[in-house]
Amino acid sequence: MQSYRPNLLGIAAAIIALAVGGATVCTEARAQQQYTVFVHGLGEGGGNWDALAGDLAARHPIIPLKPSLGGLSFYETQADVLRNYLNSWGVSDIAAISHSNGGVVVREYVRTTGSPRVNRHLSLGTPHRGAALAEHVRNGNVWAWTGSVIGYILDPIIYYASNDPDWWYLFFDHGSSS
Repeated sequence: MQSYRPNLLGIAAAIIALAVGGATVCTEARAQQQYTVFVHGLGEGGGNWDALAGDLAARHPIIPLKPSLGGLSFYETQADVLRNYLNSWGVSDIAAISHSNGGVVVREYVRTTGSPRVNRHLSLGTPHRGAALAEHVRNGNVWAWTGSVIGYILDPIIYYASNDPDWWYLFFDHGSSS
């Protein structure tokens, strides 16, 4: 489950502020509701955006759309689901905020749609040049990639084991009473 992070809120709030209240837009237009689609990452669903989308909707005039696209399907399939979902709303000029895999899905949607309903897009943590794991699978180096991930996980433990005589107590509770 994706955690709620205030820094993502700030980034998303900035893009919504730009989308809804640009410098050349009059006061009446700024008050108009902006449809904003939140596109989830790999293996996630639209509910992952509940906290962030709800907070943004409370602060800005947006109507959050949170489709669940089948996060383990091919990009083309997810883009088709997104296309059908957005078409069902019957509106255009939709802002998109996406995370990870969702950014690639939005790009695929725009690429394969004659008149896309999304006209601005903020992607967060999207592997626009491909995911490291995919490259390692293609080259047959999955074990090397797995070893580097394990190394990243073990780095803090190795650091503390080398520099702090009480490191064991940082990671393991030895029955201390509270």
